[in-house]
Amino acid sequence: MNRQREKRRSGAQVLRQLAGWAAFFGILFSLGLTALFVPAEIAEESWPAPGLDRRLSARIEAAIAPTVEGYVHVNKHYVIPEGRLPGVPEEQSFGQSSDPLEIQAVIERAGELLGGETVTGWTTETVLRPDTGVQYYYDETILVLVWQELSQGRICTWCEVKLADPSQLRRKLSGDRYGYSIRLPASQLAVQDNAVAAVSGDFYAFRQAGIHVYDGELYLVSGDNADTCFFDRDGDMHIVHRNEITTWEEAEAYIRENDIDFSVAFGPSVLENGVINVPYNYRWGENYNTYARAVLSQVGQLHYLFLCANCRAEGYDRFTMEEAAELMVSHGCTMAYALDGGQTAEVIFRGQTVNRPEFNFERQVSDVICFASALPAKKGGSE
Repeated sequence: MNRQREKRRSGAQVLRQLAGWAAFFGILFSLGLTALFVPAEIAEESWPAPGLDRRLSARIEAAIAPTVEGYVHVNKHYVIPEGRLPGVPEEQSFGQSSDPLEIQAVIERAGELLGGETVTGWTTETVLRPDTGVQYYYDETILVLVWQELSQGRICTWCEVKLADPSQLRRKLSGDRYGYSIRLPASQLAVQDNAVAAVSGDFYAFRQAGIHVYDGELYLVSGDNADTCFFDRDGDMHIVHRNEITTWEEAEAYIRENDIDFSVAFGPSVLENGVINVPYNYRWGENYNTYARAVLSQVGQLHYLFLCANCRAEGYDRFTMEEAAELMVSHGCTMAYALDGGQTAEVIFRGQTVNRPEFNFERQVSDVICFASALPAKKGGSE
């Protein structure tokens, strides 16, 4: 009797394995047919060429992982579905410490996410602002480090982020649509988007500057008065300088050819190929006065470093743009783009403002840049 039960159990296991492999090869066969028979013009329109291989690979992994789990090892790849709100970050994934060894241990746990890259801004030798620690968040889809340093007595707030998928990099507009008239504090926008962290954007509603793109749609072309920073659907930053694109037709062609998702328009581009180049005659930002600064850099694939330098100790001025660019260089950046400074400049973490905004209160703004976890709601929290 026992032998018969064992035979039946073994037979059931074999059937489950065969069913799993059949489903696995069925998915591969379907994907192969799609790649072979979808007309080229449709494929190009629905999924433009830049980053195609990487995105296709990620989605194949995501599709087959549930089917073959337990039979073969497949790296899970989580994606925030288009038009969906990210899951709430896991509470247990937040932490804070002033012990560099503890922070280094968090970074080492994130080794697979980092994929051979290193954390650029923070090191075990970083001297933190007295009586502060490094705030962090880590799950398998996102690593965030937030800390403060002093520069000649002035306070610098840094935010470093590494993501697993481009869908986690998000432009959050008030009202979730371009041109919405009501403005909100940056922290409120970040909470609405379930962001792990958020940084100030360009406050597009305050000025007609640069080229405005949101969700792949073009809304404004004023390319003669501001540098524009574009983000493509792979999360890569592209800088277009003043007067390089000045017509609607040129802007639409650039968006299509580079698969642009959204843009921010303030500037200028202050660091390129490791060389600081702050223009003298730039219209926005009062670059050669001391002022509150917000600067963003891409330091690797889906890897970003943000500087918010808008707090000062008694007796110290704020930063010129060149001083802010020098700080970016000292923290391992080779490119950097200026975002709206002054009272707009903020770092939001865990729904709270980390730095002290100018005038000691948050400005009502139109937009922020958010970094979200891609864990599904059942693991990352409710939607």
